[in-house]
Amino acid sequence: MRETLLAVLVASLVVVSATPAASLPTDGADDRTWLAGDWHVHTNASHDACAAHNVPRLLSDPSDGCGDGPHTLSADGATRMRQAEARGLDYLRITDHNTLGGPLHAQANYEGPVTLVPGYEHSLPDAHAGVSSLNLLDRGIFEDPSEASAIDPWIDAVQGEPGGHVTANHPFSGGSSAWTEGHSDPAAWDAIEIWNIHWLWRDEVTNGFTDASNNEETLDFWTHLLNQGHELPIVGASDNHWLATTAVQGPGQPTTWVKATEDTPTAILEAAREGRTYVTWDPVGPRVALTAEGPSGEAIVGDHVPTGEEITFRAEVTAGAGERIRFVSCNGLEHESPPGAPVAEVTLTFAEDCWMRVDLVTVDDLGGSGPDDLVYRAITSPVYVG
Repeated sequence: MRETLLAVLVASLVVVSATPAASLPTDGADDRTWLAGDWHVHTNASHDACAAHNVPRLLSDPSDGCGDGPHTLSADGATRMRQAEARGLDYLRITDHNTLGGPLHAQANYEGPVTLVPGYEHSLPDAHAGVSSLNLLDRGIFEDPSEASAIDPWIDAVQGEPGGHVTANHPFSGGSSAWTEGHSDPAAWDAIEIWNIHWLWRDEVTNGFTDASNNEETLDFWTHLLNQGHELPIVGASDNHWLATTAVQGPGQPTTWVKATEDTPTAILEAAREGRTYVTWDPVGPRVALTAEGPSGEAIVGDHVPTGEEITFRAEVTAGAGERIRFVSCNGLEHESPPGAPVAEVTLTFAEDCWMRVDLVTVDDLGGSGPDDLVYRAITSPVYVG
């Protein structure tokens, strides 16, 4: 099984070398624009991606200035920004472990069209959190909470800063059990990292060699939280550390699209907080626009539509590659299109509060019929009902 999964993984990796296609999905006339980026990328400022002496190191050597822990050859902040520019991204959120070295280097050394969203990855008790605020590079990183039970007050402190934003990173990867074991209220989170590294990067592939993302578990967990009434937007991240994997797991693999009023850190963070997001395989595609229309008007992801009204949910796909469009709600799978359909619709009336999202999926070659045989190519944040 592991060998088959590994073959699927290798076969599905695509080197991103072109900018995204020009045509965008339409989802309502307003003054916002879909921007492509990566929500979580590391540089050589991270302790586990350090490039001291310009040689890769697989074992800890505190004398080299990198700190404790394994680390390998990586790239500085400005190089990460140039990588994002080459791939057609509009923004990049640099998030090193407990340091602002990466975004500070990018701020000082990169001049180009890609917007830097400053951030870092905070190592909480049994959890990794993606942190941003508009004054972050001036104020510095936040102090640690005293214990796991103090995570939510710590989140409140971050959110009390201008533009403060906290993401629950890779809930089913190593060191993040606090997100899934009740040590933090999901109502406090601004977003959940639904897609980390490659979709197929799970335990049966890595076989213990490294922590797996287990994205399918995160998807089930997020669905459970939605059904509990949490309105929780999604983001995705390459979580790239190493130059050795940048070609197949670099900035934008996966890509987080945000519908923002302008290409600024303020607008990008606000759009993500409002749930104007979807995540795709890479910046080339596929792209998907989810809209909902009823007697009260039109809505997009992050919006609300009323209960008791007949609502037509519509998904429009561009740059697709034969995916199936799946409409998923609090009731489960509502409708699935034939492979390759560019547009699909489903009309429903919900008597009680619910939600609707769209998944774009293909089926891998594992020969089974369970949920693990679905390879996700795009996932949207929900439209909420009620």
